[in-house]
Amino acid sequence: MDLLNTVIVGTYGETINLPLSVMQRMIFLFMDVYVKIQEKTETGQIMAEQLLSINQSFFAAEPVHYACRLEYCGRVAVSIGFVKMYDLLGLFSCRKNSSGTNVILVLPRLYKSFAAVTVDDKKLFNIGNGSEMYGMKLYQQGDNGRYIHWKASIAHDEIYVKEFYQQSESGSILFFDVTELADKDSRNAVYEVFYVIGAQLLNKYGGFTFAYALADDRAKFSNINNMADFDRAIIEYIKIEHDFSQLINLKAISSTIKQQYSNIFYVTDAIEESIINTCSKLYSHMTVIFIGVDCTQICGKGIFINKNDLTNSLSEVWRL
Repeated sequence: MDLLNTVIVGTYGETINLPLSVMQRMIFLFMDVYVKIQEKTETGQIMAEQLLSINQSFFAAEPVHYACRLEYCGRVAVSIGFVKMYDLLGLFSCRKNSSGTNVILVLPRLYKSFAAVTVDDKKLFNIGNGSEMYGMKLYQQGDNGRYIHWKASIAHDEIYVKEFYQQSESGSILFFDVTELADKDSRNAVYEVFYVIGAQLLNKYGGFTFAYALADDRAKFSNINNMADFDRAIIEYIKIEHDFSQLINLKAISSTIKQQYSNIFYVTDAIEESIINTCSKLYSHMTVIFIGVDCTQICGKGIFINKNDLTNSLSEVWRL
């Protein structure tokens, strides 16, 4: 009996039924089967452990499932610790190790209804300035001749020009870090506050930059223009194996950031001293959103969010 080696995307708070692969159903005729399931965080911490009794008929057509409740934002690995089988009288048993892991990439949820957060379709314009290319269109009078797509024009015997996504003018950058010792509530609060702020920036400015560290510690800057962009970028971030012993995102971004941003938002459960020690020069330019239960240690510019009272604490975020 194994779990399938698959990667699944889910949302915090939902339940996902993970299929268990049963190779030999004949064992159900002669034995009682128990399966130990483990859920581990990306730091290796066992978050949940459950011993399942698999009582199923040999002739049953339904697949065997493990109902996994997503209670941890980030990457969760669900695996089988072992399979144990008893004879029907309970006199003899045998134990078998099992392989196979389901990796679940758990996205945060929005704590406040953002049904009203609608970002218009990206406005297209045929100027460059480092914007992301969207496609091409037939040349019209007034289009900039510098952006003629010559290869396409020759192939189609008509003049085509390149189109680009309009870049956001918000000048906002958003990133976050979770510390190695963060408990489940702190970790989830960091992700959810980060997600809410991103939605708020989309609603207010129409876009922002999401920054994070890659596996080689280089910083990646992703332009976010709608919630679909945001979800895709978060998924790519969660896939990366990170070193949580340090503020890896803050370290990478503070050492490579070159552009002047009008708004720099940083969400973390780290203490102020750790942030200053990591990026003393950048700290005075950031708005830090501290996640925790004690706000007495915050001296500089920052917003405190009580991890145990997100609904009320988030009132500060709506004013960003």
